Amino acid sequence: MDDEFRVFAEGRPEAPPYGAEARARARERLLAEARGGGGRFRLPRLGWQAAAAFGVTVVLVGGVAVALSNQGRAPAPPPRRRSRPR
Repeated sequence: MDDEFRVFAEGRPEAPPYGAEARARARERLLAEARGGGGRFRLPRLGWQAAAAFGVTVVLVGGVAVALSNQGRAPAPPPRRRSRPR
């Protein structure tokens, strides 16, 4: 099993190391997020997604309801034409 890890690690391409400034900025952001005072993180707004999901649900339920309500019935015969007295 260790051989598999070693083969994978040796096949990894070389990447330049991060600079000290980049590491310090990343560390500060992580610590700020952990403290809860990051200020940058917001929950995504899900209003339009919720509305779209509701619309899709209504259409699907309506389509199934229409399909099920038309099962087992013969189509209605065309209306009879009344003949006019002459």
